[in-house]
Amino acid sequence: MSKRITRWIWIPVVLLVLVAGGYFGSRLLERTVLKRSERILAGIGGPGSTIRVGQVDIDLWAGDLRWSDVLIESPPGEPDSTEATRMNGRVDGISVHGLSLWRLLVARTLSMRSITISRPDIEVIMSGDTTVNTHDRAKALTISSLQAESVVLEGAVFRIRWTGADSTTISAERLDLDVTDVRCEWPQDRPFALRYANAHGKLAGIAAALPPLYDFRVASVALAEEGRTLHILNAEVEPRKGQQSYDRVTHFEVDLFDASMDTATMTGLDLMGLFNENTLSATTLRIAGVELDVSRDRTMPDAPYKYKPLLSRLLRELPIALCLDSVVVDRWNVGYHEKGALTPDFGDLVFNDLGGTITGLCTSEAVSRDTLEVKATARLYDRTRMSMQVRMVIADSSDRFTAHALIGGLPISGFNRLTADLMRVRARGGTIGGIEVTMTANDDRATGRVDMEYNGLQLELLKQDGSGEKRRFMSGLVNTVVRSHNLRSDPDFRHGDFTIDRRKDRFVFNYLWAGLREGMIISVLPGAVESVRQMDKGAKKK
Repeated sequence: MSKRITRWIWIPVVLLVLVAGGYFGSRLLERTVLKRSERILAGIGGPGSTIRVGQVDIDLWAGDLRWSDVLIESPPGEPDSTEATRMNGRVDGISVHGLSLWRLLVARTLSMRSITISRPDIEVIMSGDTTVNTHDRAKALTISSLQAESVVLEGAVFRIRWTGADSTTISAERLDLDVTDVRCEWPQDRPFALRYANAHGKLAGIAAALPPLYDFRVASVALAEEGRTLHILNAEVEPRKGQQSYDRVTHFEVDLFDASMDTATMTGLDLMGLFNENTLSATTLRIAGVELDVSRDRTMPDAPYKYKPLLSRLLRELPIALCLDSVVVDRWNVGYHEKGALTPDFGDLVFNDLGGTITGLCTSEAVSRDTLEVKATARLYDRTRMSMQVRMVIADSSDRFTAHALIGGLPISGFNRLTADLMRVRARGGTIGGIEVTMTANDDRATGRVDMEYNGLQLELLKQDGSGEKRRFMSGLVNTVVRSHNLRSDPDFRHGDFTIDRRKDRFVFNYLWAGLREGMIISVLPGAVESVRQMDKGAKKK
């Protein structure tokens, strides 16, 4: 056979080998890509999870892949399992376009033009310490970065459940998210980093069960303006029991909260700073249309001691740094309701149409020694104008703060709402011209002054059996020591100077209220302060 014929025979053989190699090589590459992608999905689902895919469509050379009917199943967690997070659910489809195979297989990087995740319905089960296996979970993903011109999540439904005796749950009816030019890295030797050009999305129908006492709902949370503005609409925390019956659930003296909010808008938001530097920064936070009621039944047994930090310490101990140029509150109605010993009803302190600003709210070390200032105005009991100013330095380890309040003329019925159910003292005549309160406090104690102008004041003491009837003889004795008037023009104007120790298992509002209450008693009944205090303690022991 001539050399020319032999050469021509080798040409189809080589072509056949190349075609076969290309075919089998591409099939091998397809299997490698699919196995790598399924391993990534399984890593997201958690150790031991299985991935079932109904259908896979792949155009290898274009870098286009689509997984349809993806099922994620995780094994049940054991009671003493150290696996903090498990995931179960279904995804209608995952579409990837322009995937770089070289970067996926060699550089451990997901690099693509776009990825769209359609209608995932996922349940996440949390147990134990969720930080236990965070590092291992990241390693299980087998990739260290993600780059995409577009990331789209559409029609997502999710539920998060914490295991335990009182299982907390959070769910959302729908989540849509669109992010462009995403760069995300989580290498083992460097911190997590996220960059993006634009982001918008909406989370709707949020609901949470917070046993044993509360339910939480939010109509929607929307991200707009390139991820720089966040809107929250119609949020509420609703107690499952009311003032007179929540003792059947809690059994101890605790605050009961009932709150709703129309809108909260955060502008100038830096989401990348939150992910990359653990700092939530924004230009303005505006919270409007709030109805807040706080109730406390002082006849209930004391709860096991649990320290309640004051505001400055609470801010210092947040898990993230917080920097807000200004916080604006508008159209707030706030009520504090407290039930005294052996009385059927709650005394109340009600602020209507409260509005104000907070400046200097930053917990970063560079500026936390600046002064945080709260300025607010409101109507007391929907009629009397008042103003208040609170100042503190967040970095001050003593948690020192100062408060100053001015309250205008108050009808005598307002005094009764403050005192009848809390001090068993009721006014049956007179007017209050105004109240000025100053208070300097830290984590241990507070000193201050309550200056209360009144005229024609007559008091009566109520019986301790909760009947609301007056103690005639004692009322007569009290009025012999109570002056009928206390005016600033009087040379012997009486100041309600007080010193109180802080109950460190109480929130700051209770601290402020205790100072006001003490100063009012001293101003009106200077000789009866200790008697009122002992009566309150004795009745509670019963």
